Parts: sequence; structure tokens; C-alpha cells
Amino acid sequence: MKYYLGNKLIACQIYDILPDAIYCHYFLRDRQYDSLGVGILSKLCLCHLARSSYTTAFFSLMLRNQLYLYLGEYVANEPKYQFKLQFQGSQLQCPHTGHWVNANSALIEAI
Repeated sequence: MKYYLGNKLIACQIYDILPDAIYCHYFLRDRQYDSLGVGILSKLCLCHLARSSYTTAFFSLMLRNQLYLYLGEYVANEPKYQFKLQFQGSQLQCPHTGHWVNANSALIEAI
């Protein structure tokens, strides 16, 4: 996905569509335009893609009506990753058990 302001490219989201998920690899941006929230907009567009009828129809033999959206890694002490917790229903995978848990609950328990 490419994001333009006029004729100027200000951001680019690199992602893969896998059989059961959309995986966000990288989001590259011109930091001068961070106040526009293009990163959040990009993730919301991918949420829409994951839930869209076109995508689910395409993967209907492999999925149960929707794709997962994998936002990539999360580093608790790194401010640039905190936006990921704003998405309702966010989950973190436990590095010890491999189970997926509610992100906000897991972070509260860790404190």
C-alpha cells in the first residue's frame, strides 16, 4: 500500500496475504507527516481487507469467514510499538507456552 499527499509519497506498508492471515512486515514513512496518523490508517485499511467479503470468499475453503491480521512483533519497552495495543482484541503470543492471550490482560499481569 502506498500513501500520497498530493504527488509526494509519504508512506508505504509492506504486507503479505497468507492462507489464514495478513502479515504486516514493514511500515515506511516520512516522519515529517507522523501527525497525520498514516500508520494507524494503514492498519485500519488492512483490518478492513481482512474482514472484507472479497478476501474471505477467496479464502473460504481454508478459513472460517475471516483472516487474522498479524501486526508483527511487540516490544513492551519501546514506545513506537505501543500503538498496537489500541486495536481492540489485540493478542500477544506467550513466548513460553505459544498460547495467544489478551494483550492488555497479559501486560497488566506482567506488571
